[in-house]
Amino acid sequence: MSSGQRTTQTLSDILTAASQMILIGSTAVLIVCACNPERVIEKLAEYKERLTTRRHLKMLEHLSSTRLHLTAAPACPADDEERTDQDDDVDAKETAAMALNGVYHTDVARDVKSLLFEAPVIRYGIITGAKGTGKSWLVRRLTAEEPYVAVLSMGLVNGVKSMVDELGEEVGYDFDDWTERMLQSYFLSGGSNPVATTPSDRLAFLLDEMEEASWKLKYDPANATTQHRPIFVFDDIDALDLDDAPTRKALRMLFNAASKWAREDTAQVIFTCGIQMHREILGTIVRREVLDNAKVFHVDSLPPEQADRFLIDHLTATPSPSDLRLVREKLGTRIGRLIRTCEESNKSHRPIPAIIRDTLSTAVADLAYAVTECASMPGVDQKQFQALLTYLDKRAAVPIYVHEGTSKSKGGVQAELKDVKMLQREWMRGR
Repeated sequence: MSSGQRTTQTLSDILTAASQMILIGSTAVLIVCACNPERVIEKLAEYKERLTTRRHLKMLEHLSSTRLHLTAAPACPADDEERTDQDDDVDAKETAAMALNGVYHTDVARDVKSLLFEAPVIRYGIITGAKGTGKSWLVRRLTAEEPYVAVLSMGLVNGVKSMVDELGEEVGYDFDDWTERMLQSYFLSGGSNPVATTPSDRLAFLLDEMEEASWKLKYDPANATTQHRPIFVFDDIDALDLDDAPTRKALRMLFNAASKWAREDTAQVIFTCGIQMHREILGTIVRREVLDNAKVFHVDSLPPEQADRFLIDHLTATPSPSDLRLVREKLGTRIGRLIRTCEESNKSHRPIPAIIRDTLSTAVADLAYAVTECASMPGVDQKQFQALLTYLDKRAAVPIYVHEGTSKSKGGVQAELKDVKMLQREWMRGR
């Protein structure tokens, strides 16, 4: 017999022996399962429990990890002293610490931290305010100090499927993990098949997983002295397409989960939205008893001193007092506008007055274009339209005064007045 034939025969013998061993092993397993089904079920349950524990620990580890996209604010120094309402010195220290961490709405921030971030959790939060007032800025910098956080910006969401994918990524849940798919299979679910078939089903499953992970953290002996709760932030829910029925349902599910977790002291949920969304739209989507369980915080424009502090902190070149006053009086003190001004100044190295002049000129041009378009639209109430034009004309004719105590030594104020009057003339010419 040749060596090639002996090799082929040996390989065939090995494969035959392996097949026989597999058959014998499979038969033995079936016999054991048939003779002792309770033992098999117990082992499967233990395996399922290990998978669940591993999954929840992975989620908590992800929530506590450092993610630079949440905020670019530096960490706030810890203050070991306990604050009381009567202690003005400690109150001043806390305000200064908040400023170091990029928090400028100090009164609102103090209420949010004391009412929402300290266990036990009783109510979930809604932070509302006009566009650009700094709701996202505030909540991201406050949560930067907390140990377990997930922030989902609804501006990134395009439908329920996108919401589930983005939320799963934020909380550290992997729908594509084969062990997670096995967990949802028929054999590990007690005879039912909970495999999510729609984005809404997947969202419900993910919210259940977030709740179970939060429960594990709550009852972890290592957490008994700190009483940390996960904080889930759903930022800018105004960006959702609420004309889409599944999206409206998903938003209702998020609010229902937030209310339930607050009542059970499981986790904290915070939503941010505009004033109209809070006052007019949410009531048509979310049940009244769910909304009543929310603690609402209103964010407005910054006080003048805080606006000046923001500009000083974020402008590369130190602004002069006249620059600070110019920004406050011409652009206002909303954080969104201050951020854009600082960004343009830092990148272009142009003086503040020039940036403001361009900003106002662009605003005048946009307003004139919008008025022209509105005038040509069918169905416009001409009486109301003329009333609007009359109001704008009156605003354009408001006299410009020099504030008391303003220095004119370098001609800066006179140049400023000239620019403002030029903008008024531009509007009148457009009329």
